[in-house]
Amino acid sequence: MLAPLLCLVALAPLQAPASIRARLEKTLSAQALRPGLVGVRVVSLDTGKLLFERNSDKSLMPASNMKIVTCAATLALLGPSFTYTTGVYAVGDDLILKGSGDPSLDFARLQKLAEAVKAAGVTELKGKLLYDASVFDAEVLGEGWQWDDEEFSFSAQVSGLSCDENVAVVIVKPGAVGEAPLVEATPYFTIENKATTVDGKEQALSIGRKRGQNTVVITGKIGEKADAKRTALTVEDPARFAALRFAEALRTAGVTVPEDVVLESGKVPEGVTALTVTVSKPLSQLAADFMKPSDNLFGECFLKTLGAIKGKAGSTAEGAKVVREWLKSRSIPITGFYQADGSGLSRMNLVTAQLLMGILRDRAGDANFRAAMPIGGVDGTLKNRFKNTSAQNNVRAKTGTLTGASSLSGYVTSKAGERLVFSILMNHYDREAGASTARALQDALVLTLLDLPRKR
Repeated sequence: MLAPLLCLVALAPLQAPASIRARLEKTLSAQALRPGLVGVRVVSLDTGKLLFERNSDKSLMPASNMKIVTCAATLALLGPSFTYTTGVYAVGDDLILKGSGDPSLDFARLQKLAEAVKAAGVTELKGKLLYDASVFDAEVLGEGWQWDDEEFSFSAQVSGLSCDENVAVVIVKPGAVGEAPLVEATPYFTIENKATTVDGKEQALSIGRKRGQNTVVITGKIGEKADAKRTALTVEDPARFAALRFAEALRTAGVTVPEDVVLESGKVPEGVTALTVTVSKPLSQLAADFMKPSDNLFGECFLKTLGAIKGKAGSTAEGAKVVREWLKSRSIPITGFYQADGSGLSRMNLVTAQLLMGILRDRAGDANFRAAMPIGGVDGTLKNRFKNTSAQNNVRAKTGTLTGASSLSGYVTSKAGERLVFSILMNHYDREAGASTARALQDALVLTLLDLPRKR
C-alpha cells in the first residue's frame, strides 16, 4: 500500500508539460464554468509529483464524491470481511426482528429467516411481532436533506433495520373507461386513488407520497390501452415496514400470523440467543454495491455503523467524528472539510480536491476500494461514459451530481503507462448548460490526462 500523503500543498511546481496544461486550461475556461468554481488536482501515483492544480484547497460541495470518504474509511476501519447480522429472537409468545444496520437486507433474505423460524418449530405467532432498530439513533433523514426529495428512492429514510432499501413500488394499471385505475401496492401504504381511466394510450399520472405519511396519492389519467406505470416510493418508519414484510414472509413459510398482528418497536433482552440469523455479504462486496450504483442508503448506514462500532453511538455525527479521526491518523489534511452525511446527498457537505486526493492516494493499494469504483464505459454510474475512448475499461472513478454540483475523482493510467490520480469538483456552473455539460468537461479533462508523456 502506498504511504499516506504527508503534505499536499508542497507538491510544486506543476509537472505537466505546457501543451497539456494549455489543453486543461482551455477546457476549464468553458463558458458553462465561468459563473462557478472548479477545484482540480492531478498527481502521479508513480512519482508523487503534482501534475496540475486549480483551486484544490477550496471547500466545495462534493455531491456523491462524499462516498469516497465514507467507503475508504469504512473499509479501512471495519475491514473487507466485516458483515452485518440480522436476527430473529423468541421472547415468550413474541418474536423480535433485530437489525444491525444492514442496508442490503431484502425480502428474499427475510423469507430465508422465516423458513428457519418454521424449521425451528414455530408454527404460530401468538404474541406480537417486535422490531429492534436500536443500533442506530432515531434520525431517519440526513442533515440538510431536501424536504421535497423525501418521497424519492434516492432519499430513503435511514434505519438500524431496513428492508428492500426502504422503498416500495406502486403499480397503476388501466381500469374500465370512466373508472379509477387499478392499483397494486404494499398494504403498508394507504391509497388515495383520484385518477381516471380514459380512452386511448395516454398516460398522465402523478403518483406521490404525502410528506410524513404512508399515504400515496394518485391523480391524473391513464388510457385503457396504456402500459402500467411503476413508481418506487420511500416509506415512513422503515423498521416497522421491515416487520410487516417479515410477517408476510412468515405466512409464506407456513407460520400462522394474524392479519391484525401487533407490530411494535422493542428491544431484545440481554442474554437471549437468536433463533436464527441472516448474514450480509462481506463489506468488500457491499462496497461495490454502494459505490458503483451510488447507493445513498448504503452510505448513511455505513457512516452510522462506524459510529456504532468505532465511536460512541450509531449516529451520523458520531460516525463523522470517527471518519475525521481516521483522516488525521492517515495524515490527510482536513482543512475545509465538513461531513454532513455519508452519501453526499446533503448540500452542507464540504470537501477539497486536496482531501479527496489524499484519500485516493492513501487507498490506492486497497484492492477492494479500487474494485468498488465504477469503471469507465463498463459499469455503475460510468457505464455510459468514456465509451470507445482510451479511458474505457481504464478509468476507475466516483461520480457525483446535485443541482449545481458535479464531480469526478479517481484513477486512470495514461497511454504512456503512468498511473494518475485526479479529483475534479465543479460547483455553481451555468444551470442552463446543466450537469451533462459539466460531465462532458470532466471527461475531456480525463482524456487530456491520458496524453501525458512519461518524460517531462
